[in-house]
Amino acid sequence: MTSSDHPSRFARATLATLPAALLLLCAWSVPAFADGGEPEVVITADGTVEGVVVVGAPPDRVRAYIADIAMTRKLAKDVVSVDVVKDGGCELVTTYASSFIDVTYVARRCPTETGWIETLLESEQFADYYAEWFIAPVSNGIELRFRLRTDLDMPVPARLVRGALKRSVMGTLVAIQADLGGPHDPPDRVAQP
Repeated sequence: MTSSDHPSRFARATLATLPAALLLLCAWSVPAFADGGEPEVVITADGTVEGVVVVGAPPDRVRAYIADIAMTRKLAKDVVSVDVVKDGGCELVTTYASSFIDVTYVARRCPTETGWIETLLESEQFADYYAEWFIAPVSNGIELRFRLRTDLDMPVPARLVRGALKRSVMGTLVAIQADLGGPHDPPDRVAQP
């Protein structure tokens, strides 16, 4: 083996691993969810926590369920209290949560054509808070997609915060599917209010 062979072997090895590395990078930056209906949660490249679940309940029941923010917010184990005040066609939602830190925030929650959107109004702990629910019919039921992006205004590692949020979102989606049924549950099970 000559010294001139060594760089070309290195280049071939690098080029051989490049497609796998690009595929891994693309899979990491774009959330891809399975089609089986089980709750799934990922953290995207920009730090957004995104979850999806498919439920079997009828669309009107699903929309009414997700519309009740006080109830759905309390599905997260760290949420202690939720206060909701009507604000025109929107709602002002004050949430107190206690996990590795205590957090209180006020968000404006407004309906959209596809679900709801929340934006931060005030908080001593959050510099940013943005949440969005999407509701869409799919071949095996109703898909609920949730996106959550936060930035704390305190010196807490982002990785710790996102890990806690990922677990919280997963717990919420599992509870929602338990209440609204999965895509393979019998119709009489998912039609129950």
